[in-house]
Amino acid sequence: MTVPQTIYEPPPVAWGLGRIRVGDDVVPWAVSQADVDDEAAALVPVLVRLGIDDTSGVDSSAPGNEDEVRPLLLIVSMLSETLHSYPFETAAGTLGALYSSADSSRFDSFRSAALIGYLHPQVVWGVNSAVVEGLTEEFGRDLAEVFGAVTGSVVTTDEGAFAALTAAGIRPWRSRAVGPTTMFEDAPGSGRLTYDPARWAVEVDAAGADASGVGPLLLTNVAARLTPSTRLDSGLRGHVPEPGTILLAR
Repeated sequence: MTVPQTIYEPPPVAWGLGRIRVGDDVVPWAVSQADVDDEAAALVPVLVRLGIDDTSGVDSSAPGNEDEVRPLLLIVSMLSETLHSYPFETAAGTLGALYSSADSSRFDSFRSAALIGYLHPQVVWGVNSAVVEGLTEEFGRDLAEVFGAVTGSVVTTDEGAFAALTAAGIRPWRSRAVGPTTMFEDAPGSGRLTYDPARWAVEVDAAGADASGVGPLLLTNVAARLTPSTRLDSGLRGHVPEPGTILLAR
């Protein structure tokens, strides 16, 4: 009898356990490798729109390409937000881009400023109110000077950061964590988040809507996900004029 020398184990069902906002609560949320890969695939065209050029076909070791500069994405987030942030790393790699990271916290905001100043990234994603307050109140930095070194787009994740950067003369984009996915504006400052209707369905909870039709936004997965979202309360309010578009409440 021959005993196999290699023992194979099936891959784990869950890639990881993150957390998401459901209404006013933060709850644990399991995702699979397939979930992460699909989120990354959806982010690739978003990063291109934000200013990350596709250099995946460039061989930097080939003669004449030694000085080829790879585009850079700076990801500003916390470890607890890995469920949302990690797909950005994969998407950047798909495009042949580099990425770096800093914490989206008040006291680590100096790192975001330093990396922007040293690396001049094409895109910065994840700037929140804590980062803005840290830069201005803790470290006395000028927002226009810090973020003016970004060669492409700056993406904010809450309204406080968006307002502060706009006041500083930066033209930021909005993004929001909507359940386990991330949605972006279709243009800087438009207030219109877009999503893929083949992956997600969003509806307004009629029970909480006002006379104009603005109400709590509920998320349901259309594409398969390890943990289903069924009319999940995103914690956001807005209006859905058509599948694929959300108008955020101001």
